[in-house]
Amino acid sequence: MGHPPEPDSANTLPSLGRNSAARLIADLFALASGLITGVLTARFLGPGGKGQYSLLTFVTAIVAQACSVGLSDAAIISVGQKKASFQRALSGTVALSLVMGLVSMPVLWLSFVVIFQADWADTRWAALIATIGLLPALWTNMSAWFLNGLERFVAGSAVIAVTQFLTGMGLVVLVAFLGQGLTGGLLATALGAVLAAALGGVLVSRAGLRLRPTWDTEYFRIAAPNGLSVGASHLLTVGLVRADLVFVYLLAGSASAGHYSVALAVGLLALMPPIAMSVGTFPRLANLPQQQADQLIAKVFRFSILAVFVTSFGLAVATPIFVPFAFGKAFRPAVLPSLIVLAGGVPWTAQWILSRAQAARGRTSMHLKVVGLSLAVMCLLDLFAVRRFGILGAAGASSIAPVVGSAYCLWVYRRAEWWPHPMALLLPSTADVRALSTNFFRLIRSRA
Repeated sequence: MGHPPEPDSANTLPSLGRNSAARLIADLFALASGLITGVLTARFLGPGGKGQYSLLTFVTAIVAQACSVGLSDAAIISVGQKKASFQRALSGTVALSLVMGLVSMPVLWLSFVVIFQADWADTRWAALIATIGLLPALWTNMSAWFLNGLERFVAGSAVIAVTQFLTGMGLVVLVAFLGQGLTGGLLATALGAVLAAALGGVLVSRAGLRLRPTWDTEYFRIAAPNGLSVGASHLLTVGLVRADLVFVYLLAGSASAGHYSVALAVGLLALMPPIAMSVGTFPRLANLPQQQADQLIAKVFRFSILAVFVTSFGLAVATPIFVPFAFGKAFRPAVLPSLIVLAGGVPWTAQWILSRAQAARGRTSMHLKVVGLSLAVMCLLDLFAVRRFGILGAAGASSIAPVVGSAYCLWVYRRAEWWPHPMALLLPSTADVRALSTNFFRLIRSRA
């Protein structure tokens, strides 16, 4: 048992490299726009308003994720397993997601009423706008996933990047210039989602797919086993990334939530390279033969661990200067929790890459178990740590939880019959460092 053979096609890995690079470049553009959003909400809304804005958008995102029922990823898996065509998968997914979105709007509104009852006078109009914006947000995410499934990663990433860019521009006008505060911030977010949803529809149509919804009960039976598992795992993943913000808001107040939202944003920056690699290889993993898939999983894992280590280290050096400079001196309390959150980047990447890879191979329950375990650990720690240590406790919980999840992943791989390779295959080597550096600079030169 050693390294499985390389893929037969010489073009497979370069193509995957371009896919991941396209996603990463688009994500970097979205990052620049997202920084505008973060800085504007911090500067013009203050820590308290920033906390309310972040929590409103988070709750909307998690309900939108629940509405999708995992059907976008399930479509990619079903198509990879030759159980459905992309057109059939798209038509069925659009129909069911539309119904789920309409049903979930009142649920979202009631969630806002419960969470923001202490600040309802300040948040009710923003909450109403966020509720109305649920449907375009849902379609924006779904269209991006379908474009990625077709390996049109530039188009799929462009939808997400445009959402961030338009939201940032809307914040400039509505919050910075017109002084509309929290309501203006959510209006800018909703308008960004509407325009990005329109772009997503155009790009999907140009890919040769029709947007006509079709209620396809037989397809739902095909997609449901993977869809429910993947959908639940995505929902838990969104919770794992930001659910502790709810604990901070409820236990430590809106100003602390504003500070902690900045720390979470810094931590997310470090995860961009591994997320790009995972998104870029997911459709291919759903189609490759087993041994070629194993080789690709190991290589992506090693590259992702190296990439997140480098980005986390760079961000740790820059954060003490960058955060107060960009967000203002009022956000200096976000520096130390940012550094703590960055410490969780490597274990988070390990559990993400390993479990998502097996989801692409149709073993979706593993991803669900891993993310669910990490989320449960984080929430249990939050109940104690946030009360006692505030946002430092939340940051510690967010870094400890993925350690448990990644340990479980490695344990499953070691015992599984479908992974007959030595665990040393997952250890980065000096050759990986050279290969990753060479490919990075080659991609930079090719786009210069």
